[in-house]
Amino acid sequence: IMVALTHVLTAFFGLQFLESSINASGGLGQTCVSLVYFPSVLSVTLLSPFLLRRIGPQRLVQVSMVPFIVFTAAHFRVVPAVFLPMCGLLGVFNMMLGTSITVLMACAAIDYAALYGIEPDRVMPRFSSMLYMGLVSAYVTGPIISSLVLHNPGLVGGDNGTRSDGECRNADEVLPLPDKERYVLLSVYMAVGMMGVLISCRLRTASTTSIKAKLASSTTFQQITATMRLVGNLDLVLLIPIFFGSGMLKEVFASNYTSFFVTPCLGVASIGYGTSIFGAANFLTTVLLPLVMKRVNKAALVVMATMMHTTVMLTLMLWRRHANAGLLFSLAVMWGVAEAMWNISTCVMVAIVFPREQEAAMSNFRVWQGLGFALSATYSNRIGGCLHEMRVKFAYTICYCWLAVVAYGLLEWRQRHQKNAIPARKQQ
Repeated sequence: IMVALTHVLTAFFGLQFLESSINASGGLGQTCVSLVYFPSVLSVTLLSPFLLRRIGPQRLVQVSMVPFIVFTAAHFRVVPAVFLPMCGLLGVFNMMLGTSITVLMACAAIDYAALYGIEPDRVMPRFSSMLYMGLVSAYVTGPIISSLVLHNPGLVGGDNGTRSDGECRNADEVLPLPDKERYVLLSVYMAVGMMGVLISCRLRTASTTSIKAKLASSTTFQQITATMRLVGNLDLVLLIPIFFGSGMLKEVFASNYTSFFVTPCLGVASIGYGTSIFGAANFLTTVLLPLVMKRVNKAALVVMATMMHTTVMLTLMLWRRHANAGLLFSLAVMWGVAEAMWNISTCVMVAIVFPREQEAAMSNFRVWQGLGFALSATYSNRIGGCLHEMRVKFAYTICYCWLAVVAYGLLEWRQRHQKNAIPARKQQ
């Protein structure tokens, strides 16, 4: 499962980070990104529960992987009338792949626990960690493939668009990627993605009666109702700004960091190096941070992460742009560490606040995160290549993130107050 997921997502993440640079004309890349995430918001609540019951998680994983291959193929000749519908199609199946593969992992964990006589709760975290390793591996392999291909003059050759005097171009002055380089890169991505689909066809799962019974007993309407019902919960209301902000920050790095700084200053071939460094930093922080979570307050981690995000964005806003790979890649490391701290703190808080409604709470997390990403991408499409508008967007993002931190702090205080009130009531 992990290997198939890594292969399929390698092309998707590689192209997502390149989208705002290689398809910058007319904002086509940003429009595509918006179309990928807007339908995801609906599919995760409407279609996923229905299809999971109808065809099962294994078949849904295989079906959901095919649009990723079609999405890659649509980049060979970018015609808006064909390209944008393919982006929308991928958006429908994007979140469904995540949902179905999570259910399939749970099935595999239950079967493994039954085979060796272990409690499923002890096995599930290990399988979830393996799933996350596959996800983060694609964050590294996808971008690094693009840089290795585009930086190999013997294979593709050509100019990557940087100035000889070390000064950065404007975002709208970057040279387009030559067709030869585009075709070689897409051919590699197509081969890797199709290998992932073939691996998924070899998946075998044993009996998963408990999971299937749970899916059968949960109707689509009940799933939507459970997700929507939590929106009226004050605790979730205080978490929604963090969910939304997480999507905004992902889009700022994937689009604005690459198209306004890496591509104009270092060339499109360097995008992969910067984003793979980000993925590696994110992965290592995710592995190491749980070791200190018991000693560090969750709200303090969110504050530290937001301070790091603020530092990176202020540096990019005030920086006199020139070709400085060391600075840009160091900022990518900081961003990766900060995003991991932000996401882990959020997931831990969800598990604490909603111990019996984690499925609905995580559905809300994916919905609001996808909505934040999509709206932020829409705003990026509006600003085009204007550096001043990008700085304004960074200022808005910084202010919003600190408002989200305030909401998170209120939730932390509310949880402590409720925890302290329980012993008092028992004593009375």
